[in-house]
Amino acid sequence: MRRIVAVVLVAGFALSGCGFLSSGQRGSNKPDGFVLRGYVSIGLRAGSGPAASGSPAAVPSASGTPTAGIPCTAPPEANDVQAGGAVRVADPDGHTLAAGTLLPGVEEGGRCNFAFQIKAVPGGVDRYVIGVGNRATATFLAHDLRSDKPAVILVDV
Repeated sequence: MRRIVAVVLVAGFALSGCGFLSSGQRGSNKPDGFVLRGYVSIGLRAGSGPAASGSPAAVPSASGTPTAGIPCTAPPEANDVQAGGAVRVADPDGHTLAAGTLLPGVEEGGRCNFAFQIKAVPGGVDRYVIGVGNRATATFLAHDLRSDKPAVILVDV
């Protein structure tokens, strides 16, 4: 009887050890994507910018939380920056990694800010190149963007 108990115990320990040893084979993949937040900030000239309504509105910011502000539009010289406009995220070699769109503009401090938030931007690069409309691209360090620092693209017309 003791021999049977000993065999069962040894077999039990051996089988549980196999399970433990196999556990290292499980994938340890973590989601690689992150949320890239930022905005395009266009300097407004006197007499340009505020939208027709001119009334305060709750407009999403780059962080996705509503902020009160006066809706605005870009001046004619920057008509390629507008609500719904394309935002392209690429690696340093120019390969597109992710894309999104601009939110409606909000006036703040004499500037019209168009926020964007792009989900599931893949990692694996040390810099990201962001393009908006027909504007020149802007390069940002991956560490900063992954740390939730906003990508701010300044446009002065």
